[in-house]
This record gives sequence, C-alpha cells and structure tokens, in this order.
Amino acid sequence: MSILSKRLTNLREEKGWTKTLVVHKLGLKNLGTYANWEYGTREPDVQMIVKLSDLYNVSTDYLLGKSNKHN
Repeated sequence: MSILSKRLTNLREEKGWTKTLVVHKLGLKNLGTYANWEYGTREPDVQMIVKLSDLYNVSTDYLLGKSNKHN
C-alpha cells in the first residue's frame, strides 16, 4: 500500500464512512475506481487529489505523504 492509499483508508474510517458514501460525495460513477485508490492499485489524478483533500479537510501534501500534519 502506498502512503496515499493508507491515508485515504484511514481518513474514511476515521469519519465512519463507507466507500459507497465517499464515491457518492465525490460524484464518481464506479465504486471500483475509489476502491483501487485505497488498495493502491491506481492513483487519482491531480484534480481528484484536490477534491479528496477538500472532502477530508486535509492538505494535498498530507494525502501525498509530504507532510504528517492533517492541515
């Protein structure tokens, strides 16, 4: 697992959200897309990383492992 995939999983679980709920909040059509990000088999594009950071209220640097601070 990459740092990004671990952080996505941890952030979602901290909020008590399901993958399905996150997919809905992001406006994705396919659960597999988000699941692949958490499994580390694929990575989101830059625009989606920004959306994810907004959704989880963390910095993009945190998501990408450049910082250990949430914000």
